[in-house]
Amino acid sequence: MPAWGEKTLLTSLQKKGHAIPALAYAIRLLQETTHLTITYPISGNLIKQIDDEISQYISDKDPVGKRLRIVPVGEIVEQALIFPTFIGGLFPFCTDIFKSTPYQQANGAVLSPIQKPDICLVDLAFWDFLCLIRNLSPKTPILTLSFANTTSTIYNMGPEELGGRGDVLTKAELLAKGTEKPIQDICIESLFED
Repeated sequence: MPAWGEKTLLTSLQKKGHAIPALAYAIRLLQETTHLTITYPISGNLIKQIDDEISQYISDKDPVGKRLRIVPVGEIVEQALIFPTFIGGLFPFCTDIFKSTPYQQANGAVLSPIQKPDICLVDLAFWDFLCLIRNLSPKTPILTLSFANTTSTIYNMGPEELGGRGDVLTKAELLAKGTEKPIQDICIESLFED
């Protein structure tokens, strides 16, 4: 585990396949440390999914939850507008935290100032954010990670009790018995379920 400071800013693309693995990574970091706090700005569209995911890892009484700050950035909008709305909210959010000034959320709530991060964890696919951090704070260390790959192996091939798809072939064989579809078609369809 790297010797990091106390304050970490995390962000990822606002798609479930990036945001959920980034959250899982953040929670694991918090579980492995006692000094780290993580601030994770999230699109308004993903807040419910993120909250549901957090409840799978952290109970209400778990002190880890007190060191994870999920910040809604941008309003709930139609699918095509999620990214521009999130970016539009992320820029002022980051400007405020790097200046340690209060941030006003889309719902009007004002967050107390968040201290400037010691380090940023950035989704490799989120170039805009990396450039923003470089402009706001050139000396802040940035680690780029590929969050979409963090848990994809478990999701695609792992047991269901760990959040994976389980034994896809056996499931496909059972489904094929009651239909006219070939097993291969059922397997392929199951790979594209979300």
